[in-house]
Amino acid sequence: MRRIRRHLSFANVASAIALFVAIGGGSAYALTGSNTVFSDDIVNGEVKSPDLAKLTFTAVKPNPQQATDPCESGEVGIFCAFVGSAGYRGWKNLGQGYANVAYARDGLGIVHLQGAMWNPGPAHDPAFVLPPGYRPAATREFAVAYGMNSSSSPTESVSMVQVLTNGEVVVPLDQPGEGSGFEGVSLDGIEFRAK
Repeated sequence: MRRIRRHLSFANVASAIALFVAIGGGSAYALTGSNTVFSDDIVNGEVKSPDLAKLTFTAVKPNPQQATDPCESGEVGIFCAFVGSAGYRGWKNLGQGYANVAYARDGLGIVHLQGAMWNPGPAHDPAFVLPPGYRPAATREFAVAYGMNSSSSPTESVSMVQVLTNGEVVVPLDQPGEGSGFEGVSLDGIEFRAK
């Protein structure tokens, strides 16, 4: 121990500290804010796709096909429909190779819809209801593709989908796709900021 103390001087301690700083890079610093990264904190080209979170979509659940519409009792994330004397009234996934209807919210608060749906019977609204946290601050209207099912008609056209502030996703009456049988309404590309 005496031997170490004899060689322990200010110069030796300072040089050891300088060596550790040099080996460690000496360029680390704390970011301002808590858990905050700004664009000037990132070196261009260094953030790759695997570094970003992927969207996790939640599928709209199939309707249980009962005499009452689950949406009328406040259920969300399920196709609104009921089975009456005239049969099934409401919306369902188009199927036939098209993506099922689903929704997601990214880290910036943008809600994304995807998939294709159809209404096999008489008009019925809404198609489904988004849960709180996935709803717009004001009613939004979107032009969407309609008529993707070639078994009924090879023509495709444009329809309108509304997303209301209460979360209802609606194809308004007299729009292509509302109660028109085998034609699908696409929700792909619908995006809006959640309130």
